[in-house]
This record gives sequence, structure tokens and C-alpha cells, in this order.
Amino acid sequence: LRIEVTGSCLEELLVRWLKEWLYLYDTEGFLVAEVKMLELSSTRAVGEGRGEVREDGRHPAIREIKAIIYHQVHVEQAGGGWRAQVIFDV
Repeated sequence: LRIEVTGSCLEELLVRWLKEWLYLYDTEGFLVAEVKMLELSSTRAVGEGRGEVREDGRHPAIREIKAIIYHQVHVEQAGGGWRAQVIFDV
């Protein structure tokens, strides 16, 4: 699956990106297992994800994420990669 989001900063992109994956889980039961970023700028993120549809017997849900929130979200480049902090409402 391909996800594309736009935003005004990296923090907004991260929250929107995660909300798209959560929406796919909530509406289709899709569990993302691997993501490949195709494009990332300060205002746009495009990527593809692999995964499968959730099955009760194979994927027991202990807790489910209700929402992705902006409170204390932070994204920074660190040592050749990226570091992010985000809070999930469970």
C-alpha cells in the first residue's frame, strides 16, 4: 500500500503518516509490517507499506491504539538516521 501525506513540518508529517496507518487498521484490519520511504521532505512524505490483514487467531490484540496525538511529538535527524517521539492514546 502507498501512503502520501503533506504537512507544514516533520512533526505534522509523522502524526499524519501514523494516522493513515491507523485508519487502515481500523477500517480494513491491515497490519503494517514493513515501510519503505520513497520520498521525504519537510512538507511531504511518500512511502509504501507491506503487511497483512489481521486475523484473530494469528494476531491477538492485547491493546489497540485509539489515536495518534500531537502532544510532545518531536522529530530530529540523529547520527545518520532519524529519531522520533510520539504519544499514542491507547
